[in-house]
Amino acid sequence: MVTDWSFCTNKPRICFLSRYLIVYLGKTSVMETNIDLYSVFRKHLSVEGSKQWMFWESDETFPPIPYPIRMASTALLVCHAGHILLEVNLKSYRFSTGEVVALLPEHILYIKEIAPDFKGRGILFSDTFWKEARREVEKMNPYYAMVKELPCIPVSLRQSLHLSHYLDIFKEKYQAPQTIHNQIIVRKLLTVLLYEIYQLYVGVIDQLPPPGKKEQLFQEFLKLVAVYFKKERGIQFYAERFQMTPRYFSAIIKECSQQSAAEWINNYVVTEIGILLRTTTLSVKEIADMLNFPDPSFLGKYFKRQTGLSPKQYRKV
Repeated sequence: MVTDWSFCTNKPRICFLSRYLIVYLGKTSVMETNIDLYSVFRKHLSVEGSKQWMFWESDETFPPIPYPIRMASTALLVCHAGHILLEVNLKSYRFSTGEVVALLPEHILYIKEIAPDFKGRGILFSDTFWKEARREVEKMNPYYAMVKELPCIPVSLRQSLHLSHYLDIFKEKYQAPQTIHNQIIVRKLLTVLLYEIYQLYVGVIDQLPPPGKKEQLFQEFLKLVAVYFKKERGIQFYAERFQMTPRYFSAIIKECSQQSAAEWINNYVVTEIGILLRTTTLSVKEIADMLNFPDPSFLGKYFKRQTGLSPKQYRKV
């Protein structure tokens, strides 16, 4: 599904993944192999693990992430040239010159295509930096919900240039000696930048027309799937939440998204299985238990029916 951007034609956008990249690192579980934007870029930049934050400037390469990952970090990216095709929570987006993307922990990210001429730059912050900065902007809590549901918003050229000035300062601080005072300045800068982004979100969302009843139902359905897909894979469970028959409910979902309710549920489940196979050392049995499958064999058949590969084959690809 490709998001309709007709309402903001010819305007730069903010989505936390494009020309500049600001990533606030989160944590991964003990069993994970720490495959996240942070670990990918840290390896790409050959940065030591103790470094509190990193600045990235495109060398006409972008670290490949050829399969979906669950974000354990927060990211802001801005694109100078070219484009990236990606999915955020199974919705497709195209990010190109003059656009910005925002990613938060628990977002499902899949980078589908990176144009050869893609150029950008960015900043990555440790989990400590992110938590301390967020603690100082408690009023922004509604903003996190906004980004979860709307990872991309339009910004004007003036606003895009304004954000670029902040990133110039981050680059300057990154190149300076990493003293205690430097770290404090960077932390305060991050707090100010978060206020700037919050202001952008408030301004854009206040101008958006309210969604129709069917579109609102579809968005509420996606929220429910994100919460319950590990336990509930039947349409009836979700239809009952809206006091509808499964058939009528699925028809509305398909009308809004060109996919049936069953397809959305299966996509979430299959994507989660793939993420766990790729980014953790969990056994198929452990994954089956986590996702409420009767046994590993049942999960294997389900996964192969959807992808054409067994869990073992997918893990090796």
